[in-house]
Amino acid sequence: MKNVKFTKLKEAMKGEKCYVLFKVSLENKSGYCIAVRDDEFCVQGLGNDADKASEIFDLLLCGEVSAIHINDVIRDMQNEIFI
Repeated sequence: MKNVKFTKLKEAMKGEKCYVLFKVSLENKSGYCIAVRDDEFCVQGLGNDADKASEIFDLLLCGEVSAIHINDVIRDMQNEIFI
């Protein structure tokens, strides 16, 4: 398998919740993901647009979205229901 590189771009705590935005690179392609840890843990893809991923990360952090709800909220955001 080719080399996969993970780069942490942002990290923040909101109460007991930890949020991390990271970039995943494989060869010349990159994508962005968020990891959320509270009582649960979730990693969710945010697409391959760095600006959009950063915007979604900031909104999720501001809303203190829990790990258990992150998948549904991101899906709605990417479908432009909330953005």
